[in-house]
Amino acid sequence: MLAILLAHTVAAVFAPLLVRWWGRNAFFPLALVPLVSLVWVFANWNTEQSLNIEWVPGLSMDLDMRFDSLAAIMSLLVLGIGALILVYCARYFEDDEPRLGIFAAEMVAFAGAMFGLITADNMLVLYIFWEITTVLSFLLVGHYAERASSRRAATQALLVTTAGGLAMLVGIIVLGQVAGSYNLSDVVADAPSGWLAGVAIVLILIGALSKSAIVPLHFWLPGAMAAPTPVSGYLHAAAMVKAGIYLVARLAPGFADSGPWRATVITLGLLSMILAGWRALRAFDLKLILAFGTVSQLGFLMVLVGIGSEKAMLAGLTMVIAHAMFKAALFMVVGIIDHTTHTRDIRKLAHLGKKAPLLGAIAALAAASMAGLPPFLGFVGKETALSAVIDTPTLNPAVAWIVVAGMVVGSILTVTYSIRFVWGAFGRKQLKRPSPAVKNMHEPTALFLAAPAFLALLGAAAGIFSPVVDAIVSPYASTVDSYGQAPYHLALWHGVNLPLGLTVVVVTGGVGLFIAHRMVNRLKFEHPPLGNADRVYDAVLKSMDTISLRLTGTTQRGSLPLTQGTILLTLVLLPMAVLAFGREPGLDFVLFDTPLQVIISLIMISGALGATVMRNRLASVILVGLTGYGCGVIFAVHGAPDLALTQFLVETLTLVVFVLVLRKLPAEVDDRGAAGSRLPRAALAIAVGATVTVLGAFAMNARSTAPISLQLPDAAYLLGDGKNIVNVLLVDIRAWDTLGEISVLLVAATGVASLVFRNRRFGSAPRVSDAPATDSDSPSGTDTTWLLGGDLIDPRHRSLILEVTTRLIFPTIMVLSVYFFFSGHNAPGGGFAGGLTAGLALVLRYLAGGRYELGEAVPIDAGKILGLGLILASGTAIASMFLGAPALSSATLEVTLPILGDIKLVTALFFDLGVYLIVVGLVLDVLRSLGARLDAQVEMQSQVKAR
Repeated sequence: MLAILLAHTVAAVFAPLLVRWWGRNAFFPLALVPLVSLVWVFANWNTEQSLNIEWVPGLSMDLDMRFDSLAAIMSLLVLGIGALILVYCARYFEDDEPRLGIFAAEMVAFAGAMFGLITADNMLVLYIFWEITTVLSFLLVGHYAERASSRRAATQALLVTTAGGLAMLVGIIVLGQVAGSYNLSDVVADAPSGWLAGVAIVLILIGALSKSAIVPLHFWLPGAMAAPTPVSGYLHAAAMVKAGIYLVARLAPGFADSGPWRATVITLGLLSMILAGWRALRAFDLKLILAFGTVSQLGFLMVLVGIGSEKAMLAGLTMVIAHAMFKAALFMVVGIIDHTTHTRDIRKLAHLGKKAPLLGAIAALAAASMAGLPPFLGFVGKETALSAVIDTPTLNPAVAWIVVAGMVVGSILTVTYSIRFVWGAFGRKQLKRPSPAVKNMHEPTALFLAAPAFLALLGAAAGIFSPVVDAIVSPYASTVDSYGQAPYHLALWHGVNLPLGLTVVVVTGGVGLFIAHRMVNRLKFEHPPLGNADRVYDAVLKSMDTISLRLTGTTQRGSLPLTQGTILLTLVLLPMAVLAFGREPGLDFVLFDTPLQVIISLIMISGALGATVMRNRLASVILVGLTGYGCGVIFAVHGAPDLALTQFLVETLTLVVFVLVLRKLPAEVDDRGAAGSRLPRAALAIAVGATVTVLGAFAMNARSTAPISLQLPDAAYLLGDGKNIVNVLLVDIRAWDTLGEISVLLVAATGVASLVFRNRRFGSAPRVSDAPATDSDSPSGTDTTWLLGGDLIDPRHRSLILEVTTRLIFPTIMVLSVYFFFSGHNAPGGGFAGGLTAGLALVLRYLAGGRYELGEAVPIDAGKILGLGLILASGTAIASMFLGAPALSSATLEVTLPILGDIKLVTALFFDLGVYLIVVGLVLDVLRSLGARLDAQVEMQSQVKAR
């Protein structure tokens, strides 16, 4: 199973490259990936496979996978039809199709994600694959991004399915906690009861119903027809929309008898079957007819797998297979029609059956299975479904007959829109000659017709040889309670009985309704009886936008002091109110240990007070920095040199960034209108300080056991093989946190660059060779060049002492940076401290030599350094998993070299290297944007004024 997931991942990565080499023919080798995976499925059909890889056991996030009979059935559809769709893509698209390589990658990745979804046993892992399919669906539906309809459809599908997925996630967490396990096999085998489990099941069903486009969350599926037809044939026939059906079928053996289950699933399923079938009669786009028909059929499937009896499950799984075959074939037929005639409007198609008889025959075969006509598998499944519901003991007899009546009505509509599809696409329509679109069509190639023809013929063969299908679906159906129903097996003929009579009624009613279609068309359906769900969606979005605007307008008045004051006031009032009305433990704390702490504190307080009264911005920044340096001294006094080093480096770099920003601001603050608010601001500041102090004191006194920090020295050495506790925490024990933080740093760097550059990110900083001739010819003031960029600085702003000092100490600072990097695992330092040190060295080069000197120091785009750092950090996580270890865990390698002696290398060093590069890239990006870019703007303004 893991090999199949990896194969699809590798194929998705290389798909754009293959498409670039071979064009659309690259879909043929890509189709081999799901096809070969299908061979593995057949080889392990009758054996249950399981896989367990520990990932985050404390969060129940182990990679538990299970391949059983239901997973095998779904794999048959996901991989088999996936391979056929990829073959179909090789003739559907042209070689010059935009973004074809990305499309191929997304299709292959979707097949892999669906396989992961249906084989995941851990519900949290299932949710991850669930959302991966949601994101890939968004990308595939929005493939034609230049079209507004595609963007809207993709966004709509994303919002609806993601909202349902979030509800499902909450249900999964609640169900996992109640059941004591997050594995589906354990939860279903020993299903929990009670109201909390019922709430969890309803939330999970919301996710399943939204994914399978069940009323009232069905409207995204017709909109998704804006996607390329192969996407509709795969995602909306055989794969994505079946995810909800799969989940309901998976949970039914354990939860079908729970209170809200049948009322929710059966009611909404029947509504979907009838309303969507009725809606299909007013559509003129062939894809929309199939889309509403898909919603109708999904409702039918949801009813069958949700009833929760062995016989109904047998019928449901049979119809799942039948529906995947005939609906994928019909979507591909529509794609061929659109490709050859450039229209899908049935009003513009006439005599197509005469022009393309083979295509018409394929469509007729698939539509006959959809209508439930013998000898197709659709007929076998529908007969079984009617028989299962008629005598089901899981429903009240009156309710059972209501369900049967609903299924009959829905099936009549299915027959009607099936005939309407074939007639609308291939009929003559009282015209004596082909319509212009049909007359100018080009003949589809045999390879183009191969995939839909194979599925259409397979639907007929599966109906004739239905005992083979019975052998496929019976193993899982038998895991559901039979409730005393007699054993039932799939067969094309069960004699003259009530289900057969209902089938005659269905076919007769469907044909009669189609004959009366002119009267139906005259109804015009201008006002749908239950409203327009798409308009409801638009109204909901509009109301949410309105509420958001009003809420923002109320709380965000455009005043930064007001917003910050509101946040700080909440910080003061809420915790202090809780402490005031709560039980107060006795406070026991020491104000200071040594007089040095008092001296440092007084200096910090003086700096803070001075910053509040200073009008000069630079002086205020320096005073604020004084408080930061004082904090670093306190760290050092308390025996935390690593924290002190980091604090000093961060504070220094922060001061530089402030200075760079202050260059564009007035030297002094204009506070003439703030005289009346000084006293409230001072009171709020004192209150915040007092609140934080009190909370800290209560937090320290609330400790009832020995602090975990006492165990960190041993844990750092035993788990991370390092003596520097802080560094081992960052790169090993809590590396996940660090990975998230450096990702935030990368986003921050991108945000700063975006604010400065506005329209696009520039590359690396300019080098001396890029300087204009006027700049390079300017007098330097000296014959000795200490820094290349120094000659391009205006002599009025040039400092020879700073240039000489920079030239001498820059290599030393860089060596110190490398030392911090390598020594950080056992001594003060690490990738973060080393990166900050290197960043300060670059700051020095920039201050001494200007923007051209920065380009000479690092002639590389900062974005590439940031990206390389993130790849190294995240690659360490992936490499650990490939080696069979938990993600981001480290290993120790010990070697003895002739001159260097014994060397101990911890693999966390590579993660730390990623941190180092990201910090250096961040500093370089800030200097490039807030420094070099602003310098260029100032120079341009000066040149304009000079002219």
